[in-house]
Amino acid sequence: MAKNAAYECTVIITDKFVKVEHPGSHIRQVSRKDIQTIKLVTTDEGPHDPDMWLALIGKKGRCVIPLGAKGYNKVYKMVSKYKGFDFVNAKEAMTCLDNE
Repeated sequence: MAKNAAYECTVIITDKFVKVEHPGSHIRQVSRKDIQTIKLVTTDEGPHDPDMWLALIGKKGRCVIPLGAKGYNKVYKMVSKYKGFDFVNAKEAMTCLDNE
């Protein structure tokens, strides 16, 4: 089974922003200081398609990173240090098989 192109995203993290380049599609970026909402979005599409995405939503931008993309763990580690990060919700998302 061929790997979905979503897994081949390029994630770039600097002191100022998080940027995700989706192959053959689009580039999304969010300023780290402007991140207002962090969501873990789950789907029932795995294992061929990503079944969990990390969404970073800011005042002027947003980016969505599929679980399995290179750099996902680094971004997750970064946002898990944000005040109010919900580890219980994150754990539940990691075991969810539904669209939530």
